[in-house]
Amino acid sequence: MNKLILASLLSVASLAAFSQSVTPNETVTVPGHALRIDAPTHVRYMDKDEFYPYRATYTLANGQELTLSARGNRMFAEVDDLGKHQIVATSANSFTALDQQLQMTIHLQPNDNITGELLMVVPESTISDGTVAPARTVSLAVR
Repeated sequence: MNKLILASLLSVASLAAFSQSVTPNETVTVPGHALRIDAPTHVRYMDKDEFYPYRATYTLANGQELTLSARGNRMFAEVDDLGKHQIVATSANSFTALDQQLQMTIHLQPNDNITGELLMVVPESTISDGTVAPARTVSLAVR
């Protein structure tokens, strides 16, 4: 009886070891959370009075500043002095730049506490050793 149990345990252990072995040609790809800014599929009309509470300068987690402004019926967002991007509302508190360079969600709390997130495309840049860092999307917290 003991031999039968031992044989069963050894066969299960060898099967587990075999199933975990990977041949050198095989790779396993694990998809991660990709940061990307999609074109707005639904644009929500937001009049001047509704956008007014969002018109402000917000400090980002990395020390940069996000400024939301308006000119007529058009809304704009700008990070530091890197250039304005026209934005549209995609929900009551979410905005996307028409050029897909910025996307933000801003939560205005009744106690003047503001939270949110900004997705921003950082353009391609050259590093001091001459290599080129490709453009990438980064996520920053709004404080």
